Amino acid sequence: MKISKLFKNPLLLPLFIQLGNNLISYACECPLPTPKTYTSYRRSGTIEIDGKLDEEAWDRAPWTETFGNVFGEDEQFPRPPENIETKVKLIWDDQYLYVGALLLDPVIRALENEAVLGEVFDDNTFQLYLDHDRTNHNYKVIQMNPNGVYKSSIYNKPPSDDGYESWWDLGPDFEFKIYTHGEVNNKDWKPVEDGYWSVEMKIPLDRLSARVFDSLGIKKRAEETSAMPTYMGLNFLRTGFPPKGVVNIQAQSTTVQSTVSSFFLFGLGNFNTLLKRHEVGPKYQTSWSPLHSNDIHHPELWGQVMFRNTTNTYKPFVPDQSYPTRFALMQIYYGEKAYAATHDGVYTENYQDLDIDVQLVEDCIGPLKIRTSDDGVSYEASIRYRKQTGHIREDRYLHFTDNH
Repeated sequence: MKISKLFKNPLLLPLFIQLGNNLISYACECPLPTPKTYTSYRRSGTIEIDGKLDEEAWDRAPWTETFGNVFGEDEQFPRPPENIETKVKLIWDDQYLYVGALLLDPVIRALENEAVLGEVFDDNTFQLYLDHDRTNHNYKVIQMNPNGVYKSSIYNKPPSDDGYESWWDLGPDFEFKIYTHGEVNNKDWKPVEDGYWSVEMKIPLDRLSARVFDSLGIKKRAEETSAMPTYMGLNFLRTGFPPKGVVNIQAQSTTVQSTVSSFFLFGLGNFNTLLKRHEVGPKYQTSWSPLHSNDIHHPELWGQVMFRNTTNTYKPFVPDQSYPTRFALMQIYYGEKAYAATHDGVYTENYQDLDIDVQLVEDCIGPLKIRTSDDGVSYEASIRYRKQTGHIREDRYLHFTDNH
């Protein structure tokens, strides 16, 4: 298979640049680049949601790999601070998904006191992105800062596909707690040796599935939304502004308010005791599975999490046999997007017109069909593999149907 062809078209680069340099062979005998993988096991003991992650159940669970540069290993992009490390654990049971995150930070800062829907949560944050059904649609997001201010939202589809953000109701059974080893917003920004903050969440499974409403707006039964799937698409992002220093400045009368990069000490009256300015460096972003851009809204790039129905943590990750089909369908999606950009928004039914790895389609994947609408402004591509057929549309909606 000629993976090199994936790099010819700039529109394909966000999806297919090396994906963590992982190559996994599947039943189709084609080595494919893959995102990060992780295995989550059943809860093996009690868990108290206190943010400390110190129960035996957490001790038994494996950590993810330490987060890396969101852009991958490309040296031309800014690197995150060396003393800022992050890793995550996942546990599950019949009712909940448990998320534990450890975020090393010698100077813990939180800026926002409110998270607003439709606005960027521009703070020092831990962020969870979850695609329960792996359709690239109706994925969930939780963003949280060290003060426990959080935003939970759902995207009907990626913003680049004209998607939008709505509130995600986590329900009354959602619990979380943050533990900090070090003072939050210390006025002198004095570093704490081994400083960190940790996040612990308990998310009800019946709030995870995108299929509470399917693509046609039909409400699903509750029992169809609460089961843990074998695989799920997840990614984790950490953002922040690294402290550079505290500058003493001359007291003066002012009405200036604090900003993202500044904190002020106020006196009475006309705010005449401005004493310190806190300076920060450029915003950094680290992620578990690399994105090769600063756009997190590419669910196809998120990591693959396998949920094993066992407490035996020696059971390894098993490659998802639907992944080659998913990989090929995403090639079609980006190929069609590039084609339409140069053909007045019209798509093609001939995959050989697309700048994709044709050998992958012909030699490694099952039969491919592309059907466009009469006016050519929409399409559905289908790949038949074993007992299922995978489908993708022009808005990135990817799903499987059973073959009869």
